Amino acid sequence: MFAAQSLLRSTVRQLLLQAAFCHVCLAFVLDVGAPRSGIQSTYEAFKILKLNTLWSGFFTDLRWPWCEYLFGNASGVSGPPPIGNLTGWEAALDEPFHLIYDEVLKAKPDTKFVYTTSHPDDWYNQYLEFFESYGINDNVTIYDRRKYYPGHDHGINRQTALRGRLHQTRSHFFPKLPGHPLKGTPGARWDLDEPRFMCEAAHYWGCRFSDRELAHKPEVRQRCINGYLNHEKRVIRTIPKEQLLIFNISDGWAPLCDFLGKPVPDVPFPHVDRFKVVHNDSSDAESSVALVQQEAVRIRRREL
Repeated sequence: MFAAQSLLRSTVRQLLLQAAFCHVCLAFVLDVGAPRSGIQSTYEAFKILKLNTLWSGFFTDLRWPWCEYLFGNASGVSGPPPIGNLTGWEAALDEPFHLIYDEVLKAKPDTKFVYTTSHPDDWYNQYLEFFESYGINDNVTIYDRRKYYPGHDHGINRQTALRGRLHQTRSHFFPKLPGHPLKGTPGARWDLDEPRFMCEAAHYWGCRFSDRELAHKPEVRQRCINGYLNHEKRVIRTIPKEQLLIFNISDGWAPLCDFLGKPVPDVPFPHVDRFKVVHNDSSDAESSVALVQQEAVRIRRREL
């Protein structure tokens, strides 16, 4: 009798835990749009809709495990997807989260997906402007991310250590282009600045925005746009249509709120580009970055 009661209590506890997890699953939203396609505006919109949102650009301790999962297996070493680091969040966006829809569909089958769309040429030109206007290159960054998020250093070091253990080189991910060898030699070891390359600025699509000469080459532009279009096609082919919203931020609140089952807010739809703020006023930049960290707080497991 005691054993039966104990088993019943254990079963009830397990069901309650599963119900709590399923609540998170049902609430989860993944943005699968390309970076620099309205991601910052979408983040602000999610925040207004009271979705606790993981933005990878500022929570890099949760970004790097996915980078390692997606791009750290060139030597045949791979592990399970780090789905656990999405626990407690209600939405996620920006690189590399837009690439993990297969894994999220499997782990959280009721997830809703938002594809923020843009014309490929407009997207490419905007990315070019972003890099050329704000001075991103090997020696200059928009802002010192370490000032706002100390864990960024740790993330880079972890990634670097992984590359070293796997004996990876630039040549795994950066193929030579005819007549224009990339910086460094094909066999060069990844240095402290390079581990982030494959996981940002759409390098995984063959884009090379950080190299101004390469970025303007027609073959590089076309390769990058092809990667963008192939991603779009696969997103539409893979995700059930009833779970996918093709969203243009110029359409405002109505389609997004209807898709997510949320009431339309009584404020205008946000149109945000924090990097312009950073470029123009460093004091505003600090407050805006701090705001991201303060208002997107990971829910503790005991609260689920």
